[in-house]
Amino acid sequence: RPMILDPIMSYADAIVVAGWGITGRNDAAGAARLALGGRAQVDGVLADEGRGAAAMTPWIAPGARLGFVDVSRAWATSEASRSCVMAALAVAHLRDASARSVLVVTTRGTSCVALLLEREGA
Repeated sequence: RPMILDPIMSYADAIVVAGWGITGRNDAAGAARLALGGRAQVDGVLADEGRGAAAMTPWIAPGARLGFVDVSRAWATSEASRSCVMAALAVAHLRDASARSVLVVTTRGTSCVALLLEREGA
């Protein structure tokens, strides 16, 4: 059973960690592939810099409302804070039903990390 991030919601509506991946520096696409675990598409990708956008956009579903968001444009260079803000933004989009699945990708450190968040029952 996936990890429930929001215990107030019922399990049917829970936001869950559906996958994650970690790779070396400059391999955001590899971390994303690990997190996706074979999934073909997501409703959005939140990343901490636009440099990896080309590698992430093929996984965005056609017509998805969220699409690709370069969070570094709004949240400067504080790596730990930015990662938390990206996760919080993903959860907000999942809760308001503007997305069913969001891939969060950090690329600026010595490793690349990807987290797939989903709304159960969507």
